Amino acid sequence: MFLTKLTQSSYFRFASAIAAVFLVAYFGASAVAFHAINQNLKTRVVQVAQLASATYEDQYQVGGLGELISTINSDIKTKHADDVVVWLGKADGSFLAGQQLKDPLFLRSGDYPGDVLADNIDDRFHVEVREFDHLRLVTGNSYEESNDIRDVVTSAYAGATIVAFALACLAIFTLARQGQLRIDRIRSVLKRVALGQLDKRIEISQTHDDLNILAVEINSALSQLQTTVDEIKQVSVNIAHDLRTPLNRLSLHVDRLKQLESQYPDLEQALRQINADIHLMASIFDAVLRIAQIEAGTLRANFKPVDVLELTTSLCDTFAPVAEEAEQLIEFQSGCHEPALMPGDKALLTQMFANLIENAIRHAGRGAVIKVQMTLERDKIVVCIADNGPGIPVEEKDNVLQRFYRLDKSRNSEGTGLGLAIVKAIVDLHRAELILEDNQPGLRVCVKLPGDTGHSR
Repeated sequence: MFLTKLTQSSYFRFASAIAAVFLVAYFGASAVAFHAINQNLKTRVVQVAQLASATYEDQYQVGGLGELISTINSDIKTKHADDVVVWLGKADGSFLAGQQLKDPLFLRSGDYPGDVLADNIDDRFHVEVREFDHLRLVTGNSYEESNDIRDVVTSAYAGATIVAFALACLAIFTLARQGQLRIDRIRSVLKRVALGQLDKRIEISQTHDDLNILAVEINSALSQLQTTVDEIKQVSVNIAHDLRTPLNRLSLHVDRLKQLESQYPDLEQALRQINADIHLMASIFDAVLRIAQIEAGTLRANFKPVDVLELTTSLCDTFAPVAEEAEQLIEFQSGCHEPALMPGDKALLTQMFANLIENAIRHAGRGAVIKVQMTLERDKIVVCIADNGPGIPVEEKDNVLQRFYRLDKSRNSEGTGLGLAIVKAIVDLHRAELILEDNQPGLRVCVKLPGDTGHSR
């Protein structure tokens, strides 16, 4: 997985492009150098053959035919036939000195395989042919030494190529891995910020490259975001605190007015409505404050092992009479018969499941069956609350988790629009997962809680 992600990164592609350019330049320069070396070696062989031919002719001019024959026979004894070829004869092909060749009159200056010259010669030769004073002189020099040098150069070049390619691959993966690790750290921080951990920041390295500059800019933006969110939260908290006091005072005034209800027959109903509205507003402010406290994350320090099986069983027993009064039925099913423990805040978890069950009772309608199921999936405790009511449209499933959002656009139905928002905040606090599914018909809400593997089975 990491290797696939690595090869798809821009760092890998950039490093690969640089390495490819380097290797192309390396191969091009090596080819030019190899060709130059090969040509130089070939030229040296040709020059040696030409020099030997010219030297013998000069010796003939100085010492005559006898001296030339003596010199050639003496040289042939000290040199191997696979290295040097010398043949001296008359223009008609009669042999005078040197080595016996197959067809000396056929030869011309140029390159020949050794077996064309004589049966006992294997190497390739460069041959020079001279004719002077009715004589024919054939001299040849082997390419064996130059071929050996070329083979050594080729082997060295092949070894250097392998080393260069290995180093290039190592450089590619090292640069790509370092870059990908830094990008992964940035992504990790951004994911944690998206989950509500606004205090997380990207670690700044000592290098002053583009990723470091980007990390600094992202950290600056996250700091501004955290400040803005904190200010918004503080404003919400302040508003809630400031309005609770006058609401409480208003409630006291209403209680005093109730004492006058005997004098005013219609006053009682009006006061009841006012008091209900006051309690509704107070519950809204309490819910807003509760969400703010949950999202702050400070409650996580008070986590203790909570038995989810006991908690859900107790809630089903508590809400059974409420459902029966609404002509509904609550069914509880569990695939676990032992305590299912998880680290958490029992009061918040109780409120979360109570909100989900109460939400199902309120919206499922008469005759509905509400099923509460608890199962274990590896290291997860999964609790699902399903009903066969009208459900929630697919396009609204993300919206209902927002604060104050209601499916009833006229906002005439009961409720504050904060029930599922509180559920979502509690789920995030416990680092759980909330899933809303179509129950066909109805709604199925599943909460996947991190179980305590040391105590759950």
